[in-house]
Formats: sequence, C-alpha cells, structure tokens
Amino acid sequence: MALYRHDKQIFFNEIRVILSLEGFYINNKFVIKELGFKSCNLNSVIYFKTDTKIFKEKDLKTTYFLSNFIHGLSFYKNNEYWMSSNDYKAVIKTIYQLTETEDKSKIYIGYSNDINLLTILHNSGLDKISVNLKEIYKDIPTIKAIKRLSTYGFGPYTLCQMHNESEYYKYQCAKVKSLILYDWCLDKYQQQLNKNGID
Repeated sequence: MALYRHDKQIFFNEIRVILSLEGFYINNKFVIKELGFKSCNLNSVIYFKTDTKIFKEKDLKTTYFLSNFIHGLSFYKNNEYWMSSNDYKAVIKTIYQLTETEDKSKIYIGYSNDINLLTILHNSGLDKISVNLKEIYKDIPTIKAIKRLSTYGFGPYTLCQMHNESEYYKYQCAKVKSLILYDWCLDKYQQQLNKNGID
C-alpha cells in the first residue's frame, strides 16, 4: 500500500481526529476488532463482531499469540449490537462526520505508521485526507515505544473493557493509543506555540 504524499506541509491544528486500531490476522488478512479515536472533544472506541466461520485451524497459533502476548483481545468475544467487521468503511466515515467542528481547517485524519490502518483508510476512500503523524512530527514515538509515553507525565489512561485486565495490555488498547498519540502531539504543538510566543 503506497503512502499518499501531500503536496503541502500539514500541521497538528489541521488534524480533526486521530485513529488507532487492533485486530487479528485470519487467512493472512487483517480483521479489525476495535477502532479507537480521539478528537478535540471525543475519545471513544468502536468494537466489531468477528465472523468465527472464517477462522481456520492454522490461524489458532497466531490468534493465541496476539490474544495472550500482544493486545489481550479475544477473537471469539462478540456482541449482537457491535458492528460487523465488514462495516468499517461506514464506521470510519461516520466518525469523521461526528468529529467535525466549527474550525473548518481541521480536515485531516491522523494515524501513526500503521499499514493496516492505512489500508483501511484507503479502502474507505479517505487516504487523501489521512496523514501519518510522522509527517508532522518526525520524532513521534513508534507504537512499540508508546508504553514509555506514560513516563512523560501524560495520563492516567484507562484500558477499555475488551482487553484482559492487565497493565501489560493498556498501551495496546486502540482507545488508549489514539488518546496518548493525541496528547503527545498536542503537547508538542503547544510547546511550539509557546516557543513562538503565541497563546
């Protein structure tokens, strides 16, 4: 999946919402399980039903590893009120509309170096208004380094109900990841404003 290149510099104050996700690899394809989002006034998470019929025996090891050592989500946990994982396009477009503000300069969707999320945004027709946050801040931490952000004084962050209740999984929760990325970028943006003498 090619990264869409913007022909102008994009700034954090133009970001409408930051997205993050978690899921599973089934039949060598990423299947979304949760989508977290953070805007200037909303921070929430959407859960998706997964079709257990598509699960093959060969996926057992990968699913077990992801559930127990990476994000603490259960592939089998479903709720009749959740959206189908195939409905992610409508969900993302709805989130984009819900996070609109009076500030018309906020038009971009931010994400952090996630090929699965980039693919989903592309499939939803939103890749041209999506920005890898690394384009704005070269020094933004990777997802692997995200655990260390808590030592910067941000938080506290609360794990959403879908994960096994362990501190280990906190920073793999899509809701927490979107929030902590937003907090980091906002802090950086405010530092830049202060440096330039702008309130």
